[in-house]
Amino acid sequence: MTIARLPEVQDLIDHIGRLIEEKKDAYQLKSTIPYMRLMTQYFERAVRAKGEGKHLVAHTTQLPVEIFHAMDVVPFFIETYCLFLNFFEDFQEFLGIAAEHGIPSEICSVHRVTDAMVMTGAFPQADSFVFSNLVCDNTPKGGESMAELLNQAPSYFLDRPFKLTAPHMAYWKEELEGLVSFLEEQTGRKMDYDRLQEMVRISYRATELCQEINELRKAVPGPLPAEGLFAQAAVYWLLAGLPEAVQFFEQLRDELKERVSQGIGAVQKERFRIIYPFVAPFWDMELMDVMEERYGAVTVMDLLGHWRGKGEWLVDPSDPLGNLARKSSVFPGSFHLHGPMEEYVEDMVRMGREYRADGAIFFAHIGCRQACATIRAIKDELQSQLEIPMAVIDCDLVDKAFTSRKEVLDKLDGFFEMLEEQKR
Repeated sequence: MTIARLPEVQDLIDHIGRLIEEKKDAYQLKSTIPYMRLMTQYFERAVRAKGEGKHLVAHTTQLPVEIFHAMDVVPFFIETYCLFLNFFEDFQEFLGIAAEHGIPSEICSVHRVTDAMVMTGAFPQADSFVFSNLVCDNTPKGGESMAELLNQAPSYFLDRPFKLTAPHMAYWKEELEGLVSFLEEQTGRKMDYDRLQEMVRISYRATELCQEINELRKAVPGPLPAEGLFAQAAVYWLLAGLPEAVQFFEQLRDELKERVSQGIGAVQKERFRIIYPFVAPFWDMELMDVMEERYGAVTVMDLLGHWRGKGEWLVDPSDPLGNLARKSSVFPGSFHLHGPMEEYVEDMVRMGREYRADGAIFFAHIGCRQACATIRAIKDELQSQLEIPMAVIDCDLVDKAFTSRKEVLDKLDGFFEMLEEQKR
């Protein structure tokens, strides 16, 4: 098989740069361009890491990146990189390479793609890998296989307990202590716990701002357009503990506050308020813009933005690792998909109630056994408790060939017609 030149990190940086120039006057939110620039800077740091003598650590989802930042290593979030590059590129070549190497289609396409990236040299040469069992079955095997493919790069596995009662929390904190020891061994530097403590404080301030933003998203009309939906999750995932994350969230909070005070919604006439009990349509993010324009449907809350309760996790400022362990019990996606399922379902019902949803859309990624196993329970509870109907759209997270926009819109046409009839 002849392999064309495959996209790399620099291509993603260039894509974002062109998008900023092309659409800088088209965005509703003033904070959208700063968000995109933060993402560019994040990926640029990864590109520069080797030349600057920095330790580059590739890691899987939902890990406490504050530890990496405090150790002055350069983190590279594997799944988020795949999602961002997917916004601009077609991954059929990567998926084909994975299939040729015997990786079955039942494996999450994100992990098939990232394995293929390593096989073809399209993934950065990380100095070490850190992976965990957060949040899905594919994650630990995906991180492990990438480390093996990269010539047995040093790796560390974090075992997050299923539940986080007090004894389990102590175990999870010990796992984070083990991560610190691993990074100290790899870098030859000791953790500066005063610096980590300060980064945890900054991270918690970002959490508080996310809570303020989420309160503003409850307003009618919904103030956050589709262009800003992923920004909240991406900035926190990648930059937690850094001052620039706080600065971004302050800007977004202030902008949404102004829009709410002036009654400015994401669409001129809001007709439907929609929640996503799982992820956004990452394989075709423009679908959300289409839903705003075609149906007047505003996404008022989604799984990746919804913290458990009030998101309170900073208990003892002098115990940074203990606080980071607690954060896992309230972090969006982390507690949902890791279990138990009852808490996930209950939180989706709370989301529907608090955000006054008219309907829910579950983009059912075929490679996610954890999430798809909850579809029936979430659908039944939203309907029985709140009379909120839920559409289930079969899809693949990054495989654009799995379903077409026309197929999805045909299903959405029927769903929104039903919602319209229900409103009458």
